[in-house]
Amino acid sequence: MDVERQLPMLYEVRAQVGELPGKTEVASLHFEGEQREAALRRMFTAILKVLDSAGIRLHVLDRDNVAGMERISFSVMATRRVHPECLLI
Repeated sequence: MDVERQLPMLYEVRAQVGELPGKTEVASLHFEGEQREAALRRMFTAILKVLDSAGIRLHVLDRDNVAGMERISFSVMATRRVHPECLLI
């Protein structure tokens, strides 16, 4: 029986979720919060769509936000055949 070996690989996905509010932008903070949530939802939806199609569970290693750029790092255990499909995120 020929079993393909699974290899770990780290992935990082980034999404622009907004800018840091300045003094004049405080009034629009609620609107930016809605935009931020929508951008995060789109990012996670894209990640989960690819991983779900490969039958892989999302294992988040790190998540942070720097100056309006949301970043998520996660590991995937998969075969050499499956890893290129994960790059479609």
